[in-house]
Amino acid sequence: MQWGDLALLLGALTIIGSLVSWWNVFSRRLISENQALSIVVDASQSAEAIARAERLTVMIVGESVVLATALASLVVGLWLVARERQKRNDQMTRLLQFTGHEFKTPVAGLKALLEALKAGRVPPDSQGRLLDHGLEACDALEHLTDSMLVMQRSRAVDPKTLGREDAMSLVLTIVDHRKAAHVGEEVRLGELESCLVKADRDAVRVVLENLLDNARKYGGAKTTVSSALEDGRVRISVADSGRGFPPEDAERLFELERAGSHEGVTHGSGLGLHLSRQLARQMGGDLVAESAGPGKGASFHLWLQRAEVRS
Repeated sequence: MQWGDLALLLGALTIIGSLVSWWNVFSRRLISENQALSIVVDASQSAEAIARAERLTVMIVGESVVLATALASLVVGLWLVARERQKRNDQMTRLLQFTGHEFKTPVAGLKALLEALKAGRVPPDSQGRLLDHGLEACDALEHLTDSMLVMQRSRAVDPKTLGREDAMSLVLTIVDHRKAAHVGEEVRLGELESCLVKADRDAVRVVLENLLDNARKYGGAKTTVSSALEDGRVRISVADSGRGFPPEDAERLFELERAGSHEGVTHGSGLGLHLSRQLARQMGGDLVAESAGPGKGASFHLWLQRAEVRS
C-alpha cells in the first residue's frame, strides 16, 4: 500500500509537471509568433515588440512556476492527509485486534469458571480462590473498558480547557478506592505534593488504576505511590519491588504491537500501558517507565502540567 501511494504521488507530480511544461512552451511559442508578426507588419516597432515579448515571457515563466508549485503543494498535502488517515485507520485496526485479544482471555476464564461451578466440579474449599480469580478478571475487563471509553472521550478535549485538580487529592482518592476494592493489596503512600494540575480526573484515575494493576501483577508485594513537583511539572509515581525490566526496554513497554503477544514481556501487557500513555499525552503530559534491571523493581512516572493558582 505504501509503494502504491508513492507511485500515485509521483505519477500525479509527473502529470502536473508535463502539463505546466507544455503550457509554458506553447505560450512562449505564441509570443514568439506574435513578435515576428508584429515586426513584419511594422518594422519601426520591432524594439517595442521585442520588449513586450520578453515581458510576456517572464510573466508566463513566473505564472508557470507559481501554478506548478501550487498544484504540487496541493497534491502533496492531499497525499499526506490520506497517508495520515490510513495510518490512523491501521492503528485503530490493530488496537481493535489487540483489545479483542485482551478481552478474550479473561472472558474465557470466566466462562470456564461458571461452567465448572454449574456442573459442580469445583470443590468447596477451592471455590473462594477461584471466585477471587474471577473477580480479578472482571476488574481487568472493567479497567480495559474504562481505558477505551475515557481515551475516546479525551480525544475531543482540548488540553487548554482541562480542569484544575489537586494532585494529592487525586492520589489519595485512588489509593483509598484500591484498598477498599482489593483487600490485602499493599499500596503505601510516599511523599505527596499538594499542588494543582491540569488534568481530566477520569483519565488520571484510569492511568493510575492501570499502573497499580500492573504493579499488583508484576511488582511484588510492595507498591508505593508518591508525587512531586519538578521543573514546573507534577510527577505522580508508582514504584514497585517486583520483576523490573532491562533499562533499554523501557519504551517497548508502551508499544501497541506488544499487546497481542507476551513474548519477552517482563513487566506489563502492552495494551494497558499503551492506552495510559495516550491518555497522559492527550492531557499534555507523558508517561515514562524506568528500572535498574530485571528483579530490581520498576517505576512508572505520570507527568502532568502544573495549573497556575488563580488569584
